[in-house]
Amino acid sequence: TGDEKAYRKMAESLKSGDIQERIAAATAFADWPNDEPFDALIDAFEEEDSVAAKERIFKSAIQLLSAKRLHNPDEIGNYWLTLSGYANTDTQKGKIIGQAVRANQGWSMVILNHYTENSHSQRIQDLAKKGIKKINNK
Repeated sequence: TGDEKAYRKMAESLKSGDIQERIAAATAFADWPNDEPFDALIDAFEEEDSVAAKERIFKSAIQLLSAKRLHNPDEIGNYWLTLSGYANTDTQKGKIIGQAVRANQGWSMVILNHYTENSHSQRIQDLAKKGIKKINNK
């Protein structure tokens, strides 16, 4: 994977009427060699009605951004911030918090501080505060 023809085919498959095809495309994009599919995954996530496909798309976006591969250093933080805006379950938010702590980059603290706000569950607030302490102690 990684060429323009494959990208176009998978981006089309994310819009397919067949749920299995959408899930397969999202899964394939998780292994893409760079961040190029991020916007397509976010668009698919927004438009998806199936809970199973939506979860797979979200998981693929996390895998895409967290894998050791060529990331655009000027955009990676923005991608994580965008993804955090779409996280609507504690499980999704917890995964983003975990990746922010592991990355320990400038964008990490922005995300962690966001999740300490009262609009998030107490569990997520506590997890984010724990992540902040962990980063500050490194």
